[in-house]
Amino acid sequence: MSGRSGGDSPSPDSDSEGDSPPSDDAESQSQGERGPDEVETNKIETDELETDNVEPNQKNESAGSLFDRYERLTLGRVVVAIAVVAVVLRVVSLGPRTAHWDEARVAYWAYFYTETGSLAYHWEEHGPFVQLTAGWLFEYLGVTDFAARLPVAIVGGLLPLAALLYREHLRRSETIALALFLAFNAVLLYYSRFMRSDLLVATFMFVGFGLLVRYYDTRKVRYLLVAGVFVGLGFASKENAIVYVLTWLGATALVVDQSLHSPASPDSGLDRVRANLDHYREILKTAVYRADYAIGFVLTFVLTSVVLFAPRGQGLDGRRYTDPDADPVTLGSVFQNPTELLALADESLGTAYSGYMDWFGESEETTLDTYLSFLFDYVMVLVEYAPLLTAFAVAGIVIERYARDHSRTLVMFMAYCGVASLIGYPAGSHIQGDSAWLSTHVIVPLAIPAAVGLSWTYRRGRELLERRSDSVNPLVVLVVVLLLVGVWAWFVPVQSVYVDDTAEDSRLVQFAQPHSDLGPLTETMTDISNEHDGTDVVFFGGLDDDGEFAAANSLIRHDVTGDFEGQWRVEPVCTDWGTTQPLNWYLAVAGANGACEDSATALEENVTAETVPMVVTAPDDETVPVEALEDAGYVEETYFLRSVGVEVVVYTHGQWYG
Repeated sequence: MSGRSGGDSPSPDSDSEGDSPPSDDAESQSQGERGPDEVETNKIETDELETDNVEPNQKNESAGSLFDRYERLTLGRVVVAIAVVAVVLRVVSLGPRTAHWDEARVAYWAYFYTETGSLAYHWEEHGPFVQLTAGWLFEYLGVTDFAARLPVAIVGGLLPLAALLYREHLRRSETIALALFLAFNAVLLYYSRFMRSDLLVATFMFVGFGLLVRYYDTRKVRYLLVAGVFVGLGFASKENAIVYVLTWLGATALVVDQSLHSPASPDSGLDRVRANLDHYREILKTAVYRADYAIGFVLTFVLTSVVLFAPRGQGLDGRRYTDPDADPVTLGSVFQNPTELLALADESLGTAYSGYMDWFGESEETTLDTYLSFLFDYVMVLVEYAPLLTAFAVAGIVIERYARDHSRTLVMFMAYCGVASLIGYPAGSHIQGDSAWLSTHVIVPLAIPAAVGLSWTYRRGRELLERRSDSVNPLVVLVVVLLLVGVWAWFVPVQSVYVDDTAEDSRLVQFAQPHSDLGPLTETMTDISNEHDGTDVVFFGGLDDDGEFAAANSLIRHDVTGDFEGQWRVEPVCTDWGTTQPLNWYLAVAGANGACEDSATALEENVTAETVPMVVTAPDDETVPVEALEDAGYVEETYFLRSVGVEVVVYTHGQWYG
């Protein structure tokens, strides 16, 4: 990465200059501020990269008019416009898709927070950020799928703005291309509309690194302090934030090695190190002198982590049936008694550390066969749902690495991060189908070399068009481009994100996504809840003659009579909520009361007396009193709670059906 104004690229804020290379004066000034080796490594060579603009006397006026209009727009306005469209695409029709099992689990604890005031980090639901933000939104927007997904949608929609953080190291057209890739890639778009934290951690860490880059460019401490906040947000979103730090360290080692290894040069890497020892000493002295900046970064990171990981209410004890009088140190108690601040910091950071260790411990042993299987899944996600980004990323890496005298540090750094993530994540995968959401961590860093590839293609295409301006109508070219973009948008983002968002054959749809639309069922439960007193929904799991459940996948636990220590308070607690979700979440959405029954005789008495509006059973349970239900006027429907494998049969009394 370059220094301030004359390193990787010119400042793209100038509309008139576009992607023009730095002037000799600017380059000399930059070289005076930094070591000659650094300047040589990062500058944009005039003869290697063409400018976005061509002098008026070199182009036909009609052919260049379209480009001129585009270039009169400031970079900030273009990127902000892209981000606005990105937010709209993520928010429109955000609620109708039935909640994935994972979404339902996390959303339930956010709802639990609004109901009880208790919330705490638990690694199985990943970081607390999304639960906190969704819980706050529930108070204003109601408990809905839309409100649960909205925090991720907003963060994902604003992700294209992060392109501006890297503008000193990218051309104007590359910065805009980066924003486009972050806004319209199908994988990022799909999981921006999904209550899961992978998109959050990818965004926060990408922004956090971008702020570190801005600090490097400007030496303004505010960027460093805000970077600490965003890295803290990343760590409070999901545990694989630590993987980003590891890939950053690895990529740093590779770009350093690349800068020292140049067999075509008469000077070896060690020769260049010796020649710049004084410069490196000055850098080290400055770093030591400005250690307070690093301390500020650490403090903002720690403060953000403490606030987000701090227990609320009764914390984790409030989520379990343990001691009802539990009174842990929480964020609220610190406001009442500031002397507990250190105890809160210890509790928050200790809980975070323990959760991270538990998360790492979940990684199963990986064999060569499983690794290759997962790697194939990742590659196919990129090929099918990020084909343009993948193709342009490969082109961008080749151009940057082999088509210039000096590769830009930022571009190669992000290329190494993306490739390392593609190689590394399959080794840690242990859930079939998680390659879709984990691919976000490959796509986001690769968006930068992809932007290089797209920008290069744009410049070459423009140059070709201007050379043949007499025979080619630019409006025809524009129409053809728009048609191609429209066809791509329909068959990739639109189909996968809006039309086939629960399709079993889509690689973006993980198997725990319900195939059935549970919207009508939720509306029925809401009507029952509003007008019926007592138990609204009964989950049934019949016992056979040996006292065992007759159904292979029973919906309820063995003990349906009471609570026990350590039990999660997912209502109704008698359900086997690992199987019944997202129904537990939709009971909360509907405000319905649930209960369990394991006696077929007792269930038959209740349905005969018409005291139970809705009964939920397993499809292979032969103890269900079907005849009694039919005689009492219940309507039978089957719902798929997964894309494959998990079904429930719902009996709704005719009074409430339809």
